[in-house]
Amino acid sequence: MKFIVALSLLVLPSLAQGPGPTLEEIRDWSRAKLEAKQADFKKSLDGACKTLKSAPYGSAAEPVKESFGQVAGKTALFPQLVVERMAAEADANLRLWLSDALAATKDPGVGTLLLARATAAPDDLAPLLVRAAGRIDGATLSASLLDLAKGTSGPGVTSEALLASARRQTPGTIELARSHVKHGDLRVRRAAIEALGLVGTTKDDIDTVRKLAVSAPEPEMRVSALRALGRFGANLDALKALHDAVGMADTAIVEAALDALATAGSKDLTPKILLNVVRTGPPDLRLRAAKLMLALGNSEGVKAVVAKECGDADKEADDRDLQVIAGDRCREVGWWQGAIKYYDRALSLRGNAAQTNLVRVGIARCYARIRRFDDARKKLKEANYPNLRAFADDPDFEDMRESPAHRDLFK
Repeated sequence: MKFIVALSLLVLPSLAQGPGPTLEEIRDWSRAKLEAKQADFKKSLDGACKTLKSAPYGSAAEPVKESFGQVAGKTALFPQLVVERMAAEADANLRLWLSDALAATKDPGVGTLLLARATAAPDDLAPLLVRAAGRIDGATLSASLLDLAKGTSGPGVTSEALLASARRQTPGTIELARSHVKHGDLRVRRAAIEALGLVGTTKDDIDTVRKLAVSAPEPEMRVSALRALGRFGANLDALKALHDAVGMADTAIVEAALDALATAGSKDLTPKILLNVVRTGPPDLRLRAAKLMLALGNSEGVKAVVAKECGDADKEADDRDLQVIAGDRCREVGWWQGAIKYYDRALSLRGNAAQTNLVRVGIARCYARIRRFDDARKKLKEANYPNLRAFADDPDFEDMRESPAHRDLFK
């Protein structure tokens, strides 16, 4: 529709200048142009889908970003083609990417189309269409999503519509969430608990979520409830439930509790609990717990994780390679101050020019992470980077690229 309107704006003014093509000729011309555009989009979509299929969902790799951009940039013109492609593809990864492309249109008209298609789509596709529509603003969409959340279109649609309504803070959502906590379908019950975490306001709401986090018979429900508790960090009972869950043997339970503590953790109480995970937990959870402690202002966890590398470097303070290894390991776990210490020590020891510049770049990365942008720029200049274009997509310099005083250096 948008494309046809644009064509009309180009053609109709010429009619006022004298005899011209007939209305039927204009329609035929417009139809041919539209079909050509559709064919180009389908070709672009085919190529992008090949890349997106093989990419982990959420990947920030440059080829993936480019392929996604090719689709998302034109999806507003041909949303129905993207929906048809989702229906034809069984690949769950690709469907998520295409769902994001539909949401990226930010067009309420596209959202309306998605909800209409969702009501007749199979259960493995309908929730993704609702998910995409739920991320598009619009009062009409909010009302439609709330209607779907009432539960007449299947549990997959009900779940996604309820979560979308909660994220949008749509009035009336809290009553639906409370009523769906005892729904017959586990998906709906999980969505109801997550929704309560977003819109719940009363002590009863918190108690409902907490009790399910502690004693729900289904592990999946406990995981959802624990994550929902992350919204109630000021409540000491909720915090205690999360602290207790961190000590459980079930990895999924511990991961959910760590997710929640990222928002609900207490700087005074939580690090003491997490230190036990750092000392005795599985390697991947040890690192997560240590990083969470660091975010709460406590570096004891990361010090424990990097103890061997740092201990070796401290024992052999004249060994440049050991200082670099310790610095790299500290930077890997996000302990920027610790990394700077060992990198500085490495710079004070003799090494070839190439190695020295790599250390300077490592220090610059740490400075950028702690927002010492001028110091980061200085170190990169010492490492023979007259401009910062080489770091234009580097996540370590993301904040620095947003700084008005430094953003032009990356262009």
